[in-house]
Parts: sequence; C-alpha cells; structure tokens
Amino acid sequence: MLKMVGVESTINKVDLEIDKYVPFNIEWNYTTIKNPKNYWRTGDFNRSLFAIGLDSVTGLIRDMTLTSFNKISESDGLLLSSNSVVGLPKFDLTQWPSSDSFLDYSRDFIIHLTRNGISISMIPDSVALTVKSERVLFHFDENNILLTVDIIDFTEDEYQRIRMSLT
Repeated sequence: MLKMVGVESTINKVDLEIDKYVPFNIEWNYTTIKNPKNYWRTGDFNRSLFAIGLDSVTGLIRDMTLTSFNKISESDGLLLSSNSVVGLPKFDLTQWPSSDSFLDYSRDFIIHLTRNGISISMIPDSVALTVKSERVLFHFDENNILLTVDIIDFTEDEYQRIRMSLT
C-alpha cells in the first residue's frame, strides 16, 4: 500500500497522454527535480498493471501510467472534486528496499469510466481526504493510504479516445 506523508502546496502542470496502446500516462512537470524515480506498481502483473512514479528523494508524485487492466465499468455519471485539498501528495519511501526502485502491491484494481473522467480504485474503503492536483484527484483513508485515483474534466475527445483504448 502507498502511504501519504504530506501535501506540498506547490502546483505543477499536469500533462495527460491518451493513446490506443497505453490507456493513459500522466506526468507532473517539475522544473527543478532531476532525481531518479521509485515506482509503486499494482495489479495482477499478467493482465493488469498500474504504476505510480515517485521522486526517489522527496516522495512527490512524478507520473502515473495505466498499462493494462482486467475490470472496467462504465456509467453516464460524473466524477466530482468537492472538498479537496489542493497540492501534490508526498509519499512514504521507507517501504522501498535500498537496492530496488520498484515496490509491488499484488492486488487487482477496478476502473470506472464516466463521461467526465476515469477512476482507478485499488482499495474499496471510506475516503477521509482528497488531494487535487489540477485534473487528478487522490483519495486517501483515515490512515493516509491511497485508495483511488481519479482523472477528471475529460474533453469529449479525451473521453472518446480513452473509451476506445479501454474497450
């Protein structure tokens, strides 16, 4: 599990890339950070994989990629961003072995596609805190464990492209 240890109030531009081979990739544009990345990965590692790249020194999020998936649901509902703290989540890096930049959490996740976004749910639990970084919402439980990631405010073109990529 991925645990948040703080929220940085700095705002960085988020670049979202959607294509037919990799459903999405998101990068946060840091101008000063040049450290290597640690990767937290989840899925069954055969048919599903979701990876989050973190700065190996600060623990700040650097990128996210949905490579493959098993379970998807779709609805006409909307993902909302009310009651959120604006900033960048900073994650605990003490779980990483010093010799490895990958930490794997072997558990499948569920994708939910709506008209305005996509939700990747790793752990079904009650949300205590939401952190918003531009179009990305990070949902945490009362112990600051990452439960779900939402990408919101899709344009019609983005919605159509990601829908094609997922189906």
